[in-house]
Amino acid sequence: MIGRYALMWTMTALVVSLIPHVPRLPLWFTPLLLAVLAYRLGSAWRGWRPLPMLIRFMLTAGAIAGVVLHYGSIFGRDAGIALLALMLALKITETYKRRDALLVTSLCYFVVIAHFLFSQSLTSVPYLAATVVVITASLLQLSSTPVGTGQRELDWDWRRWVKQSGLLLIQAAPLMLIMFLLFPRLSSPLWGMPSASEETRTGLSNEMSPGSIVDLFIDDSPAFRVRFDDAMPPKNLWYWRGPVLWNYDGRTWRGDRSLTREKLAQHPPQDGLEYSYQVELEPTNRHWLLTLDYPLQVPGDAHLSVGHQLLSKDPINSLKVYDVVSIPAYSHPDELTPKERQNALQLPDGFNPRSAEMMQQWRQETPGPRALVNRVLRWFNQEEFQYSFTPPLLGRHAVDDFIFSSRNGYCEHYASSFTAMMRMAGIPARVVTGYQGGYANELGDYLLVRQSDAHAWSEVWFEDAGWTRIDPTAAVAPERIDLGSRNAILQRRGILDYAWVMQLRNTFDTLSALWNEWVVNFDSTSQKQLFNPFGLRDIDSRQLSLIMVTVLALAALIAMAGLLRKPRQRADDATRAISPLLRSLRRKGYRRDPSEPLQLYLARVARDLPDHAKALQKIALLYEKARYAPEPNVEAIPDLIQWVTRWQQTQ
Repeated sequence: MIGRYALMWTMTALVVSLIPHVPRLPLWFTPLLLAVLAYRLGSAWRGWRPLPMLIRFMLTAGAIAGVVLHYGSIFGRDAGIALLALMLALKITETYKRRDALLVTSLCYFVVIAHFLFSQSLTSVPYLAATVVVITASLLQLSSTPVGTGQRELDWDWRRWVKQSGLLLIQAAPLMLIMFLLFPRLSSPLWGMPSASEETRTGLSNEMSPGSIVDLFIDDSPAFRVRFDDAMPPKNLWYWRGPVLWNYDGRTWRGDRSLTREKLAQHPPQDGLEYSYQVELEPTNRHWLLTLDYPLQVPGDAHLSVGHQLLSKDPINSLKVYDVVSIPAYSHPDELTPKERQNALQLPDGFNPRSAEMMQQWRQETPGPRALVNRVLRWFNQEEFQYSFTPPLLGRHAVDDFIFSSRNGYCEHYASSFTAMMRMAGIPARVVTGYQGGYANELGDYLLVRQSDAHAWSEVWFEDAGWTRIDPTAAVAPERIDLGSRNAILQRRGILDYAWVMQLRNTFDTLSALWNEWVVNFDSTSQKQLFNPFGLRDIDSRQLSLIMVTVLALAALIAMAGLLRKPRQRADDATRAISPLLRSLRRKGYRRDPSEPLQLYLARVARDLPDHAKALQKIALLYEKARYAPEPNVEAIPDLIQWVTRWQQTQ
């Protein structure tokens, strides 16, 4: 039977390993876990009887049924982790023997590993590393607890076990590094396994309505990072293209699946400044890839839709790195297909009558589409429109309410209203969502784009130039384009908006970028490139295994040599305390025979130094208490140091 402290260590290891998974587990899991832990503590401290087998069977069956009802199956990543967590929690109810405690604690390692199937961010590493220390400390405590010997249980003494655990993990770090670098890898990282979960992990979606993008304003998590082959483009070109929205129901803009699936016809390269760059996109569970307007050369596992939206073949459920070439000056004046023109002019019936009437009048008064676009932009600029992330709610006639009443909104309000107004005037238009701006991280030499940089703009069709970007937000708040979303609004979101906090976060992101490059995105290709400087190119798995075994053998020999080396004897506290006295006596000519006990040595010296005989006798007595007493004497060492110091001061 395990004691209370061993049980506490087991439950601590279980709880700390489960905490990162709690937000993604069913809501009823946390109350069940707390109830199980409370019962087991009560049985240990209050002597409650173990749960009958029938009740344990019913709890297990109910947990499995709950997982099936919640996830629809017991298979898959999410359901599998939930089932593992539930079984470990219920196992606590019958953990009375050391074998059971060792089983639960050992399986906690798998719970920690499972977290990386959901997230590989650097921010989670310190907590998970501390969790591994706790689990290892629990195993050490369980392995050291006397069983069947009649000895009392080892006390809690958490510092001792944590220290030993940390030392063991530090000793194992070189082996871990060797295995990470040299163990033959699959063609794709394990973390990129397909998932049945359709949970969206970033903010952009395939639709936009008032308030949908402003919600991202408070989210400063990284969306993607960009490394340019040469100089960065000007800030006014930092428009990162995402979903293209065609269909409008009076409030919400949505993408058109048929147009999204349709590939863009290949166009010959045009004259204009090209920008070659690499994007490191955080997981989204979506198909779109963010690019600078307008992408022409794209990765092989993606295609361009007719809206110049870059789409991946598979959902992005792990860190995605891809190369793109964009030409901002690219134009495509081809004729619109009937399907595109119909979608780009579609408006719902019975919505926004005042706006429609105004645009019909302006259309008759204005010579041509370009002049009408400029007139609307001037109107936005000269009237009392405000850029704010706390706009009022809009009614059924959203465009009418916005341009005639509230005149207060975020980028999606301006993009939505402007695009609808263009369609009211008979000009084909569509909404493009994505990101605008970014932070130029000079330390890491890359551009960081956060979720709070999410943006929406419009594109209108001119017969002589094709689709042309028009950003009505820039007409109202040009500082949004020049300074970014956070600096364009005077209102602070909280402590995160202070300059020193943002600088600290941007500096930390440099570490995150290195983590992604050297750990998360370290695949078989990266592994093979490690040996290029040594002239080993196109190394295969067999050669890699041979190198790994050789390096491990060398590491084992070095470790064995260190273990076999005669350990250097370390002086104890009493010997260190008395060393100054012995050095002083040697300088006075009093040599001590190696076989001479300290008490006899000091007695011999005292005969020659009668004035110090009492002090030397006291020092010898304290040394014996500190060094040879059956029970440790905690006061002897300080007293010994004090007497030695006092003796030195008299010399």
